[in-house]
Amino acid sequence: MNVAAQEICERLYGFCANHTKVAHDIEGWPKTGVSVCSFAWSPHEALSVPLAHLDWRRWWSPDDEAAIMSALRAVLEDPMVPKIVHNGSYEMF
Repeated sequence: MNVAAQEICERLYGFCANHTKVAHDIEGWPKTGVSVCSFAWSPHEALSVPLAHLDWRRWWSPDDEAAIMSALRAVLEDPMVPKIVHNGSYEMF
């Protein structure tokens, strides 16, 4: 696994392990998908997870993307990770 992808996954799974409260935002379009997911756990610390380039080419190799998507899903579906969602009604697409 790419070192950057591994570090992203470790941070995301750490949110689950520590029940870290995060502020969350996504960027993307309903027809093309999500291009970036971001999480902030303090006013000074945040993680941006790129998924696609501006021309919608995939950012990661298929294996790295699968690992990152699994880690994102773990955080987003974990009821023990409190989330503050930016513009939540839009995010629900």
